Amino acid sequence: MPFPLSTTITAGQAGHAGLHAEERAALNELWEATARDTGVRDVSALLLNGWVLDAGGYVRVRRVGKTLTYSIRGLNGANAADGRVLAGLPGFEVAAAVIIIPEFDSNAIGYGGVITEDGGMYSPPGTHFTAIRTNVVRATTESAWPTALPGVAV
Repeated sequence: MPFPLSTTITAGQAGHAGLHAEERAALNELWEATARDTGVRDVSALLLNGWVLDAGGYVRVRRVGKTLTYSIRGLNGANAADGRVLAGLPGFEVAAAVIIIPEFDSNAIGYGGVITEDGGMYSPPGTHFTAIRTNVVRATTESAWPTALPGVAV
């Protein structure tokens, strides 16, 4: 269904064509904020520094409009050389780092991480997100739409 033209158009540009250009820009902005969808993207192949996945594990991202979703399952940093898990993902940047809720081992030691401002991921080496549950992190972004989608479609 097409969007109806607004009844309160302000003429920032002269003429009929200018009014339509302004209305089109407003509709494009609305569409960008609510309707664009990258689909679920598996970025597991982009892991860095010795981070690996347990059987059934994955790291996935999705962007719908300005909403980002990161899903982490079975991520294992037992042999990681560094805490940088995932490099920044253009178009998935967040305004401030977002904490990944920690999991607790049998000794009540919590393991977590953060989604970094550049859209990447950091977690202390040795962190292990088990494959029996999925950690889901949601955030918003003001970054431009990605010109190339990361990872592979799921």
